[in-house]
Amino acid sequence: MTGQHAPAVPPAISAWLAAHAMHDIDAESAQLTEDVIVVDNGHEFRGRAAARDWSDNVSKEFQYTATILSTDNHGDAVVATARVEGNFPGSPIDLRYQFLLTGGLISALTICV
Repeated sequence: MTGQHAPAVPPAISAWLAAHAMHDIDAESAQLTEDVIVVDNGHEFRGRAAARDWSDNVSKEFQYTATILSTDNHGDAVVATARVEGNFPGSPIDLRYQFLLTGGLISALTICV
């Protein structure tokens, strides 16, 4: 078998995942388009300001860690699976972060089980 390498995760997604793990809201927001759409737990947040508020509220409400288990890259669409553990109901849980990129930034993020 020849050496095969997993495709690289786009920089905006790598940066967002790292910032999210550190609860760095400013660094997360910098990776989002102005009109980003985030869907989490059945709720939709439209625009960078709303996404920032969502992430900030989650970080304040729950203490958690996320460990990336895998990533699957399909061009401008990337799915990252993470084990999330913390003080929330159902912990630990494996979540899928489904990203869509536009112009090198995250334009959509859906988080689901």
